[in-house]
Amino acid sequence: MEINKRTSSILDQTNSKTVGAPPSTTGLAGDQLPDTIFTVGNFDLLRNQINLEALNLNALQILNVLGQITNTQSTAGPIVNTQVVQRIVDTTGSGNPTGNIFVPDHGTVWELCTLDWEGKNATSMNFWVEDDNSNKSRIDYQSSTGSTIYSGVVKVGYPCKIVYNISGSTGDNTFSASLIRVR
Repeated sequence: MEINKRTSSILDQTNSKTVGAPPSTTGLAGDQLPDTIFTVGNFDLLRNQINLEALNLNALQILNVLGQITNTQSTAGPIVNTQVVQRIVDTTGSGNPTGNIFVPDHGTVWELCTLDWEGKNATSMNFWVEDDNSNKSRIDYQSSTGSTIYSGVVKVGYPCKIVYNISGSTGDNTFSASLIRVR
């Protein structure tokens, strides 16, 4: 493949990066890993510099190869090292509080892995996917206090978000959601 100037400028930004982490035998883990590892953030930075036009075909092909080799882009399944856990504690004293559990970044899609509610002081709980026009689709509903764990397949992409609504709250309700990025 011939490398043109546009593609070369993209590759120049990655020439100090490695495809992945060093072997586990090095003992390096977490924040000890070197800065040279190509990350999802690096991929997103490069992706946002390339316009979709014929002149950039080589750069787009290189970007696709980089994404596949470094596991920062997925054509099917989750993207490695992107799983997060969101924890919300609602201490509203009374009423029917609502709030966001997770709001994805523009251009991303996330899969909800688990969602749990530790309701101590409420009559019911709703979890929804909500769009930017406040239209909702229910993920789960619980009508009693206690611990509830939801596990199913729900994907949420910008501009939608995952929200909660507590009915009859007197405070001290905790939610946790585990999500992983798939696009």
